[in-house]
Parts: sequence; structure tokens; C-alpha cells
Amino acid sequence: MPRKTRATTRTSQESAREAHVPFAAFNGAAAKTFVRTCEACTNGATAVNGQVMSFINTRLSRDIDLTQAMSKCEDWAGVVDLQQVWARQATQDYFTEASKLVQLAGKLTQESWEQVYEQTNQMLSELEKPLS
Repeated sequence: MPRKTRATTRTSQESAREAHVPFAAFNGAAAKTFVRTCEACTNGATAVNGQVMSFINTRLSRDIDLTQAMSKCEDWAGVVDLQQVWARQATQDYFTEASKLVQLAGKLTQESWEQVYEQTNQMLSELEKPLS
């Protein structure tokens, strides 16, 4: 009887080790996925930051141009005309910028979650395979 118990115990231990293999693989794969996701997030945040800084630079430049042009006006009608053109352009710039930021956010989300989605599908496939 003890021999059978030992053999059964040994088999149970081997089975336990085999059952842990997918989880050990998952941990390593999860770490790689985490790193790739962080890289995608960092790249996306850098792109968003660059876009915002470019927008700020453009808007400040146009604001400076407005004040310089206004200082050269000889009457209030000229100032009002400049302000109307500036307001239209500023409004269009803000709408365009918002659209660009939404696109960047979508790309960031897709690239970040794509890593997680692929890894999850791969691990689910591995878990569905019968243990050998």
C-alpha cells in the first residue's frame, strides 16, 4: 500500500507541476505584454504632448500676429474686422486640434489594448489545449 501511495503522490506532484506550466508561461508573457503596453502608452503620451505643444505654439504665434496687426489699425472698424477673422480662425483651429487629439487618443487606446487582447487570446488558446 505505501508503494501505491508514493506512486500516487509522485503522480499528483507531477500533475501539479504540469498544471502550473501554463500559469508560469502566462506570468512571463504577461510581463512582456505589460512592457509593450507601457511602451505604447509612453509613445502615445509623447505624441499627444507634441501635438498639444505644436498647437499652443501656433495659437500663440497667431495671437501675437493679431496684436501686431491691431496696433497698426487706424480705426475701430479695422480692429473689429481683425478680431472677427481671428475668432473664426481660432474656432477652426480648436475644432481641428480636438479632432487630431481624438485620433491620437484612439490610436493610443488601440495600440495599448492590442497587446493585452493578443496575449489574452493566446493564453486562452493555450489553456484550452489538453495537458500532455
